[in-house]
Amino acid sequence: MGRRDISTNLKKLQDAKRQETLEKIQHAIDEILEDDDIVTKKKLLELTGLSSATFSKPHVLDLLKKNKVCQFRETVKYEKSNDTSEVEQLQKLIINLEKKNALLMSKLQDKDIKISLLREKNEKLENDYSMILGKLHLILKRIDMLDIDIGIDLDEI
Repeated sequence: MGRRDISTNLKKLQDAKRQETLEKIQHAIDEILEDDDIVTKKKLLELTGLSSATFSKPHVLDLLKKNKVCQFRETVKYEKSNDTSEVEQLQKLIINLEKKNALLMSKLQDKDIKISLLREKNEKLENDYSMILGKLHLILKRIDMLDIDIGIDLDEI
């Protein structure tokens, strides 16, 4: 028995879904790399909300391979020719890690500043909201005292 051809609309829908999935994964990869972190399948699963099976699909594997992440990540290989070269490699590694640590601390400080600014803005907005709410209350009370009909039953508010 022969296979039926898939309709063009269904093919377009499938392609659109594939593209949406790839964009979601690429966005998650970019976000992880932006935080100077290692891209793992577990982190991608958490960020994207996609199933584990999705990461076995050929189009997703191509994207992972293109980005050189997950199982396609390039690993650092150390030569163990003698003790001095190993010590030098470890010293370079320590220096690189210290640079990364300084960068992360800087980013953390930037985020703390942003959080502080957002808290101040939120506090100002809450104060403004309270002020407006108080003024509205006074206006409604005055309307009620003057017995003006504004089309709203103030006793039900």
